[in-house]
Amino acid sequence: MGKVNFMHARNKITIIILSLVVTGAIFGSLITVRDFDIIINDFNNFDGFADPDGIIFPDWEGMLNLYVSSDTDVETANITLLKYLPSDETVSGIWVTVNQIQIKGRNSQKYTDVIDDPIKLNLMNLNDSMQMLNQVRIRAGNYTNMNLSLEGNVTITINGKNETFTIQGGSSFIIPFYRHKYQNTNQADLKVEKGKDTQVLVEFRFRINTANKICIAIMNAYLTF
Repeated sequence: MGKVNFMHARNKITIIILSLVVTGAIFGSLITVRDFDIIINDFNNFDGFADPDGIIFPDWEGMLNLYVSSDTDVETANITLLKYLPSDETVSGIWVTVNQIQIKGRNSQKYTDVIDDPIKLNLMNLNDSMQMLNQVRIRAGNYTNMNLSLEGNVTITINGKNETFTIQGGSSFIIPFYRHKYQNTNQADLKVEKGKDTQVLVEFRFRINTANKICIAIMNAYLTF
């Protein structure tokens, strides 16, 4: 009789344990099925942590602020070997199209784009001034130079009419970074730090003679300006 009672009690315990296991499995499965898509979606869309200013950075990226300025000289006189003939031409616009700007990582052959689409600039508006061209997140690290590509033709507005000039010597440039705008002999890496802002200035130095149809471009990039 005691043996029968013991077996009966053991069977009850077994049933209770199995019930708890099955209930837990079902409950856990319900949670997993309900939240699985949300968890995966949150993981895939995680961008990083916000800094005190509210900007969110992935832990491998920093912000690059790209500025542009111009030091463009326009000569409207007709220059020959024998004479210098003044002109009454008035230049009101020098339009260049920036097709691509990339920066190259140190110890890498990979270039990173810092503009998405071509940008048209009037260099007359950038003489002795500066404006932000783009703000982009890029991978933190050291970058050694910039690859800049312009449209081969420049549109110059002379006395209210547009004329097309071709950039002599080509329109693609590999530009090193200089530490300071007024120290063009001291090159340095562009250093992008995680979660921080970094700035670089691209200076367009165009030498143009409208009478002789001459257009020469010199490009520089500065880390301090």
